[in-house]
Amino acid sequence: MAIARSLIANPQILLLDEPFSALDIKNRTELQNVLLDLFYSDKIDVTFILVTHDIREAVYLSNRLYVMKNNPGDIYKCLDIHFGSGRRNRETKFSSQYIGLTKQVEDMFHELD
Repeated sequence: MAIARSLIANPQILLLDEPFSALDIKNRTELQNVLLDLFYSDKIDVTFILVTHDIREAVYLSNRLYVMKNNPGDIYKCLDIHFGSGRRNRETKFSSQYIGLTKQVEDMFHELD
């Protein structure tokens, strides 16, 4: 509901800080797909910035993923993700591309330790 209220103001950028963290897996998945519908909508022209600690969520929802260092504002690495609008299905999360990207991001976090 908060996302809908925010979109009424027609912002250029919308910051989503852990928007699904308090949800069960079923509702989380449904709302992630709603967000993808908004993202690929021809009627909405907004840049979404998603902050999350969930690597799988970041890979599923992002076109570009930034891994941050411990110091605020320091970018460790950037990864472009090319699923396109077809990512909104169960098969995406079981694809070799998704699994490989998730592993790649996990490895980036291990490099930071």
